[in-house]
Amino acid sequence: MSTYCRKVVFQVGPYYSPSNLKLIAERLFSYEENYTIYDLINFFLSDIDTYKEQHLVGLHYDFNIEDLYIFDGTRYRNLWDACAKIETLFNYLHLGDTIILALQPESHGGGASVGTLDGITFYFNSNESNHLYTPHVHACYGEYEISIGLKPILILAGRFPSRSKKQKALKYIHKHQLELLQGWRDMTNGISVNRELWPI
Repeated sequence: MSTYCRKVVFQVGPYYSPSNLKLIAERLFSYEENYTIYDLINFFLSDIDTYKEQHLVGLHYDFNIEDLYIFDGTRYRNLWDACAKIETLFNYLHLGDTIILALQPESHGGGASVGTLDGITFYFNSNESNHLYTPHVHACYGEYEISIGLKPILILAGRFPSRSKKQKALKYIHKHQLELLQGWRDMTNGISVNRELWPI
């Protein structure tokens, strides 16, 4: 049976915003031709657990294959089938010797996390009922939550415990406005976050 070895770069964060992706592991992965995506995920479970302990405390995040994306040289594709054989996937996508993965944790009742800043978590909600077609992002700090419009940038609903936290959240949105608008267009139709944009 053939054995392969490839470098794996494992990142976490919004795949549509490379500047916000954080490296959590980079190492060689040896596998046989019958190994699947599930085996690859297991190889990184300890790294995922460490990230959860450090960055996702209190968000009740459980790893889901739908949260994992692979870079094909042009864009990130959703890895929706954990049973797919790694080598078959590589041949299909014409990948080189490096596997680039991006984990985008899902939290807040099905929303897609898109960044954090000083204890504030930003995410797109997958179940909207009020401002369905207004590009916006949610910001959560402890038990407090606000919705921030992306164009124009303004607070649509909710409140934060202090003015300084609110200002930090708004500053983050101003800094990443274009990336977040692209994320809104790519990931949601205003009703649900689309996690199967590019099925394999």
